[in-house]
Amino acid sequence: MFQPAGTLAIACLAATANAFISQGRTVIERPEIRAFPLTPGKPHAESPPRDPSKVCFVRPSCTAGSDDAPKILKAFHDCNYGGTVVFDANYTIASPLDLTFLENVDVAISGTINFKGDVDYWVEHTFKYPFQDSSSMWRIGGKDVNIYGGGKGLLNGNGQPWYDAFAKNPVLLRPILLVLDGLEGGSVTGLRMINSPNVSKSGVCSESA
Repeated sequence: MFQPAGTLAIACLAATANAFISQGRTVIERPEIRAFPLTPGKPHAESPPRDPSKVCFVRPSCTAGSDDAPKILKAFHDCNYGGTVVFDANYTIASPLDLTFLENVDVAISGTINFKGDVDYWVEHTFKYPFQDSSSMWRIGGKDVNIYGGGKGLLNGNGQPWYDAFAKNPVLLRPILLVLDGLEGGSVTGLRMINSPNVSKSGVCSESA
């Protein structure tokens, strides 16, 4: 699925095999979610099992810190509608990532997703929301999307540059680490989040998640 450039190193070429072949790699399982201690007034919408042959392992860039957003976007296009997108390595998001088109897809995160701490860039390129003057470096939405980390998945907002900038500019619009935008029928479980640029606001902007 991800075609290597001719100038990449051999090690990098070997890492860009067909995204649908696991090559023995383990994918964490989607957890079974049950309401507790009370039951909901109506049953949750069922989320059907995903196609085991439609699994996209996102390949991180060969150069540490390079922007993986284009590869991530491609993986979601490839495995949307019934597949699973797997993050099992170390990734960097350095440009805005709009994932509000998803449908019937699982997102298995056992690795780390980092956000580049370029404050000047992000101030001009985040998604803006009028509610509490919020913003986000990425956003996830659509229908029937399950995001899970099994206690291993980590989102690292690299917030220190933002904290330093905010100390000098108290009106700085700092992005939220995780935004669910219009998600209909979905779940987020087992993720760890650290160093959020904005630590004072909720990271959910969704009517029916």
